[in-house]
Amino acid sequence: MRDEDVKFGDLLRRIRAECGLTQQKMAEKIDLSIRQYQNLEANAQLPGYNVLKSIVVQLHVNPCELFFSKEDVPDPKLVEIQHLVTRCSEQQLEMIGAMIKVILNSNENS
Repeated sequence: MRDEDVKFGDLLRRIRAECGLTQQKMAEKIDLSIRQYQNLEANAQLPGYNVLKSIVVQLHVNPCELFFSKEDVPDPKLVEIQHLVTRCSEQQLEMIGAMIKVILNSNENS
């Protein structure tokens, strides 16, 4: 499937299947009626912010998976590190930067 052919409902259906959920269970998890959920999967409507947030939080989904085909989603480890770094103080960021430099330098010298 080409990127321009990928629709939100198709991505949502894949996520639901990977989680092993029925449409009913998925709708319950993200606090929608079954009809509202079916409309999302059928590409009959697009979700609002609260629904997107609920999908990410309730299903522990990488937000990128809601907007990109699986092949285009960034490495989950990198996404997690980026998320964690955004919560750091300036001092913590300096410490992390120093640790990364030490790790990279030790790998180059090995």
